[in-house]
Amino acid sequence: MMRVPVLRRTWYDVVVVGAGHAGSEAAAVCGRLGASTLLLSLRASADLGVLSCNPAVGGIGKAHLVREVDALDGLIGRVADAAAIHVRTLNASKGLAVRGPRVQCDRDQYRAAMQDAMSATTEPSPIEIAAARVVDLKWDPTSRAVRGVVVDGPCQQHIAAGAVILTTGTFINARLLMGTEVVGLGGRMEQADRTIQESTTRLSATLATDIGLGFGRMRTGTPPRILRDSIDFDKLHRQEPEPTTTRIPLSFLTKVPNRDAVSCYVARTTTTTHERVRVAVEQGQSPQWTTLSSPRYCPSLEAKVMRFQRDSHQVWLEPEGTDSDTVYPNGISMSLPAGVQTEIVRTIPGLERALITRPGYAVEYDHVDPRELSPTLETRRARGLFLAGQINGTTGYEEAAAQGIVAGINAALRARDGDQAAPFVFSRSESYIGVLIDDLIRNGASEPYRILTSRAEYRLSLRTDNADVRMTPRGCAVGCVSSIRKEHWKAKREKVLQILSILDGLVLSPSRWKEMGVAGGRLDGGRPMSASNLLGSLASNDTLAQIWNIIKIERRGPALELDFCPERDSEVARHIEAECKYRPYLQKQNVQAQRLLHSDDDELLKFPADFSLNDIKSLSNEDRERLQFAQPRSMADARKVPGVTPAGLQLLLAVLRKSKKATVL
Repeated sequence: MMRVPVLRRTWYDVVVVGAGHAGSEAAAVCGRLGASTLLLSLRASADLGVLSCNPAVGGIGKAHLVREVDALDGLIGRVADAAAIHVRTLNASKGLAVRGPRVQCDRDQYRAAMQDAMSATTEPSPIEIAAARVVDLKWDPTSRAVRGVVVDGPCQQHIAAGAVILTTGTFINARLLMGTEVVGLGGRMEQADRTIQESTTRLSATLATDIGLGFGRMRTGTPPRILRDSIDFDKLHRQEPEPTTTRIPLSFLTKVPNRDAVSCYVARTTTTTHERVRVAVEQGQSPQWTTLSSPRYCPSLEAKVMRFQRDSHQVWLEPEGTDSDTVYPNGISMSLPAGVQTEIVRTIPGLERALITRPGYAVEYDHVDPRELSPTLETRRARGLFLAGQINGTTGYEEAAAQGIVAGINAALRARDGDQAAPFVFSRSESYIGVLIDDLIRNGASEPYRILTSRAEYRLSLRTDNADVRMTPRGCAVGCVSSIRKEHWKAKREKVLQILSILDGLVLSPSRWKEMGVAGGRLDGGRPMSASNLLGSLASNDTLAQIWNIIKIERRGPALELDFCPERDSEVARHIEAECKYRPYLQKQNVQAQRLLHSDDDELLKFPADFSLNDIKSLSNEDRERLQFAQPRSMADARKVPGVTPAGLQLLLAVLRKSKKATVL
């Protein structure tokens, strides 16, 4: 039994349960909004900033979420930048809209930076953090409202609150599995404890039986950790970090640090690896190879081997810190017996003498059906109860942080304004956060949900470079953004508008542009072209600097007076280039999205007899599987297939409209 926490108050505006990324962002934003906030976790502040799986933040789609959270003055972006030891931009060869910076972090530095960030959240209301095991909710069935929480202790202490946010992650009725054995109870190996499961059993009973929330069960896993000195790096492909000159930070407030970085390495599995995995699976030694929902986009090694006919799979060997002797082998999550894991790892070239410091394992856990939630992440069946993070069927630090900040804002508003609170929600057209939450509450989660750029039908306008343009004004309006953030955004906005005005105003003939050394783009058309249109038509990423130098020559006044250098002001430069490149396409994107919503004629489009979903390369695997299972005959039928994303329907409609074989019902 845990010691009863000594608290400063008997009543709080908001109580947050769980100190992972969802809980940290929720508690921090409540504090910024002036709500008296209590954050409860098993180990108090020691749980803050724990990277429970891969020590990395960002990536494709995920970086979009991080930058949106950051634009609302959230913590995850700043903290990840402070702990960065290896940074790369993923999808760098593709369009600006789908690129995503990924930051490999030092685990210890990340935890320290998160704890510092939470401690600094003192205005206008400090956050109180306490160690406690929440065993139940204060549930009022008459008003169907949650009035607080019950914590473990001799007297089962009741803590009253205006709103409660549950961010319990994978801890509800969780089992840790390795081979055929249950090796622990609880959400993480280092916190495996039977009493944790006992306390969450009572909590889940209240959620399911008393409140009536629907539940599901999922499974995830983690790879074994490897001793650095046991790896033969000479046999591996070295992957250097991105130069600081091209590095994209996750926070708009971060000036790219010029600090020492570490290299990562790439290994590959072999046919011998795969054969050993198959034998183990066929012998029933893998709990991850079952019908229980597990991550599609972060599959276990067992799933990769059994599902895909490949000779090898990549394994990214990522140091867990500058001073750490542990390496994280990204790509070989497994839950086989410890001895079998060692055998399998040692079949990989470079890892023949690898020593496993901690075996991989699987986690089975309960989650709430996210269709039980409103867009504010408040449960529809219980007023004052909000859910965020993996309890909603998602996976990833970034998805958790995004839900946490939305739940926190709405919980603080609920505590302050009661039933009159104005909902703080995002649409699919203005943010990836809106896409994430809409997907969850509309489709549910049949497997751990991960954000992807392919899920967003407005992705050309939902970019990492303009997250502050889209989100910070909303944050200012609700009051969760600091004066520093607000002034930074206003200064950037003013500079961007001035630069775009100058670019639009300079119009030269193609011959003059060529005389000034510009080649390519749409200069062969013969018509005069503005600097902004020219910039949008050029493929190179360093053309803004060239064009800006020409502007200084051709139009000295405004350009010389403006303090702007593309090489120095990289954040502004990226935004300007993206705006110019996507201008011609944004109107078309919006028309297509609106047509998907409102066109009755397109409903009548019928699929040709030889129509194959496999020919639509951009269609996500999830959408393809759901459509193939349902076998719709028309767009009207496709719209009715549960779980198909608006982005998938939009892509399907575009292909059908171009098809000469499509007919009308």
